[in-house]
Amino acid sequence: RRWAERLAHQYVKARHPDTGLGAYQYSKPRRRRRPPDRLTHGGHTTSRYGDRAENQFAAEFGDVAREGWVLWGERVRRIYAHNALVQLALADRLGEHAERLLRWTTDGIAALLEHAYDPATNSFRPMWADGTDLTGYVITNYGYYNRTGEDLPLEPLDAGALFLAACARAFRLSGEKRFWKAVRNMARGNGLGDPGGLSDGTPSLNLDTDRAEPQTIFAVLEMHRARPRPDYLRLARVLAANLIEQRLRDGFFLPDEDLVHAHFDVVEPLALLAVEATVRGRPEAVPEYVAGRGHIHGKFDGLGRTYDRDAIWSRTRER
Repeated sequence: RRWAERLAHQYVKARHPDTGLGAYQYSKPRRRRRPPDRLTHGGHTTSRYGDRAENQFAAEFGDVAREGWVLWGERVRRIYAHNALVQLALADRLGEHAERLLRWTTDGIAALLEHAYDPATNSFRPMWADGTDLTGYVITNYGYYNRTGEDLPLEPLDAGALFLAACARAFRLSGEKRFWKAVRNMARGNGLGDPGGLSDGTPSLNLDTDRAEPQTIFAVLEMHRARPRPDYLRLARVLAANLIEQRLRDGFFLPDEDLVHAHFDVVEPLALLAVEATVRGRPEAVPEYVAGRGHIHGKFDGLGRTYDRDAIWSRTRER
């Protein structure tokens, strides 16, 4: 527990002092070599040249241009969905022994909701951790954050099911109303209907949804754990039926029928088991989902350094 807190606290200390946003990483790469005046390929963007955000953006944005303070794209999901769900699960399991971990995590989610979340579009604005809004900003120079050399606009990030699950869990463990407000906005934004307010508690859910992602099931089950309602379980069962209808192909779960390979650690079976266990009143009978995801990164089959998702799991049949 102590070492988990010490590690988590490194990221807390690296948050921006004014907004409390960040941090994707808590250290700043030390420059071992001076970067070329003109970057031309991936080898010119390695960390031996120092902080890659600083190299690419400091001339325009100054000191805030640090790798740890980049808040757009997958980095936002890593901090406030994946990592938040893990840390909240630890806080739940450790109880009073993890009060600081709970507070750090909920403070981080609250900062994101305050500075980056747009309920009207159910998305997070791309920004630096000081709150600088980068909506509409176009990266025009080649570098670590633009490997194509072509103009790359920064887009808002959808507040998908993992963010919904994180906010529901944050509400369950903290009791803070602002997180349930976010749950309502995100549920509506994901086409699930309205989970209902804290005072009247009357849900108006979309039981006709055609969504079929396991992460959405886990989010709805997390809502049910926070505020047990029969309607939430009905929605979870609709989502489970959608999952089977749309993704189960020849005994394997595949998000697309044209995919060649079935991933060996998909979470669809766990989502279905979680629904069944909750319906039976025994949610503890299945392992808790904490948004973990493994991958293989390295050289593969003449493709050079790549990821298994690109080289294996995304392969499609030729038609």
